[in-house]
Amino acid sequence: MNVLGLTSASGGFHDSSAVWVRNGKIEAAVSEERFTRIKHDYSFPQRSLEYLLKVSGIQPHEFDGVAVAWRPYNPFSGFFQRNILDVPRTLLWNLATMPGPMLGYVVNNFIGKKIIGRMAKLSDFGFSPSQIHYLSHHLSHAASAYRTSGYEDALSVNLDCFGPDDHGRLWSGATFVCEENEIRLLEYIPPFASLGLFYSAVSVGLGFKFGDGEGKTMGLAAYGDPTIAYQDVKPIAPDFCEGRWTGPQAWTDFRLIDKPKLLYNTRWGRYLRRIINEKGREHVAAGAQRILEEVLSRYFDYLLARTGKRSVVLAGGIFLNIKFNQRLAEREDVDKVYIHPFPSDGGTAAGAALELAARLSANKVGYELPSAALGPSYGSAEISHAIAQYEGRVIARRQPDATKSAARFIADGKIVGWFQGRSEWGPRALGFRSVLGDPRDVRSKERLNKLLKSRDWFMPFAPSVLEEYMDEYFENAFYSPFMTFSFNVRVSKKDAIPAVFHNDGTARPHTVRKTVNPRYYDLIDEFRKLTGIPMVLNTSFNRHGLPLVHTPKEAIDHLLWGCVDILVMDDFVITRKAGIEEVDEHAQRALQDAYVDDAALAAAFRR
Repeated sequence: MNVLGLTSASGGFHDSSAVWVRNGKIEAAVSEERFTRIKHDYSFPQRSLEYLLKVSGIQPHEFDGVAVAWRPYNPFSGFFQRNILDVPRTLLWNLATMPGPMLGYVVNNFIGKKIIGRMAKLSDFGFSPSQIHYLSHHLSHAASAYRTSGYEDALSVNLDCFGPDDHGRLWSGATFVCEENEIRLLEYIPPFASLGLFYSAVSVGLGFKFGDGEGKTMGLAAYGDPTIAYQDVKPIAPDFCEGRWTGPQAWTDFRLIDKPKLLYNTRWGRYLRRIINEKGREHVAAGAQRILEEVLSRYFDYLLARTGKRSVVLAGGIFLNIKFNQRLAEREDVDKVYIHPFPSDGGTAAGAALELAARLSANKVGYELPSAALGPSYGSAEISHAIAQYEGRVIARRQPDATKSAARFIADGKIVGWFQGRSEWGPRALGFRSVLGDPRDVRSKERLNKLLKSRDWFMPFAPSVLEEYMDEYFENAFYSPFMTFSFNVRVSKKDAIPAVFHNDGTARPHTVRKTVNPRYYDLIDEFRKLTGIPMVLNTSFNRHGLPLVHTPKEAIDHLLWGCVDILVMDDFVITRKAGIEEVDEHAQRALQDAYVDDAALAAAFRR
C-alpha cells in the first residue's frame, strides 16, 4: 500500500512538506524549503511532491490515497467560541488607524488562503478527487507521534497555535488516547487558550520572527530572572486550573503575530512591548518560559490522572520547547516520552499519511522510527560533478579514511562541514547535514557564531554524543536521537565540554547509535580516541536565514563563503584554495535585518 501525505492541498501554511508511506512506514519525507531555499516555505509542496513521485517510481493514479493534514476551514470560528466580545476594540482600532495593512491582512488570512482552485494543484499532477482525504490537523499531529513511537498505548498531546478539526472549526490543541492501533479523541483545547499564540506573541514582542524565533525566547530565558516579569506576563497568558481552560483578553490581538506592525498597534501588543521595555527582554522571556512550564505541568497533572497513562507521545510546535520536555520526562508518574522529530506543522504530512494508511489497511500501522534521514542523497558521481564546477576555487581529495581525517580536523580546532547520506527531515541536523566543532573549546562556539550562524550571543550549541556515554555526561539520561530534550550536564563534566552547554547548565544532546548512523558514530569515536571526549559540537549546516544545505553545490558554496574550514562530503575532503573566499554582499546585507523576508533572502543568496 502506498500513501502520500501533504501538510496542505493549497499552500499558505508554514513548513510545507510531503511524505511517502509504503506499507505503513515512511519511505521518504522532504520539505519544500530544501528545494526553494526559502526557510519555512509556505507554498504548495510542488517540488517535494515531484521528488517523491520520482523516487517512488509510482504514477499518481496508482497511489491508494493522498492524505492532507489541513482541511478547508472556517477562519472566523475561533474568534467566537467564547463570546462575541472576543473581537477586541483594538482590532477595530487597527482598521481605523492602519486600514491598508489591516484590510490586506484580513483578505489574505481570512478570505483568501487560496480557497479557489484548492484541488487544481493536485489535479495537475494527475490525482483524482476520490484519492484525496482531508484529516483533522491535530489528529495528524497525534498520528505522527503515536505511529512512529513504537509504543503500544500512550497519551497523545498536541499543542500549537491553532488548526482545524474534521468540521473546519479551529482549536489550539487536542489530546488523544492511543490504544491497539487506534487514536481516540479525548478533548480539544479552545483557541482562546492557545499557549502557542501566547509564546509566539512574546517572541515577536522580543524582536524575534514568528515561527522561527520561539527557540530564541527559550534560549534567552536562561539569562533572566522569571520572578521579575512573571506577574506582568500573567495577564496575557492562558491558564489551566481544576480541569478548565481560561484565556486572556489578549488572545485575539495575538492572532496578528505574523504582522508585528499590526500587533504593536493593538492594546495588548502595546502592553507587551511596554513590559519588555520596563522589565528587560531576558526577564520577560524567563517569565513567559516559567508560565508555559507551569500551565503545561498542571494540564499534564490532570491528563495523567484522568487517563492513567504512563507513556506519552507529543507533537505540535509547543513541544519544540526542550526545557518543558525535560521537565515532563523527569516526572515520577511518566515512564517514557516520545516526541516526533518534526513536531511542528511539517510533521503533520507524515501523520496524515500514516493515519490514512491505518484506515485503508487491515494491518497495524505503527513502528519505531529509527532515523530522520528520510530525504535525498547524492552519490559519488553527483558530488564529483558538483566539485568540477568549482575548478580553480577548491581542492578536493578522495580519501578512504575521510572520517578519521574529519575527527583530526575537529580535534585541531577546525570547523568541519559534514555532508553524508540522506538528508534529515525536520528542524534538526542529526549527523547527515551537520557542522561540527570541538566541544572542549569555547572558541569553536565563537567561531561558529561568526562564520556560519550570525546569530544571537545567548543561543547555545548542542553536542552529538555516543550512546554508551550519555549517562556519564548527563543526569537522568536516556536515548534521545532527535534532539527533543534537554538534560542537566553533570557538574563533574562541565569543564571538559564548555562549548556545548547553556547558561543554565543544560544541553540538548543528540544521542548517536552505531546501527542508525555508523559513519557519524565512527567519526565521534575517532574523536574520542584522540581527545578522550565521546562527543562533538553539532549544529545545522546552513547559513543564518537559510534552510539546511540540500545539494553538494550548496555545501561547496558554504565552504566558499567561509562558513566552514573544511568540507567532508562522502569520501571527499574539500578545502578552499589559498586566498579564495567568496562573499555574497547582497546576502550579507540581508542578514542584518531581523525581519528580512525569507524569499528575498533566498533570492539574494542565489544571485
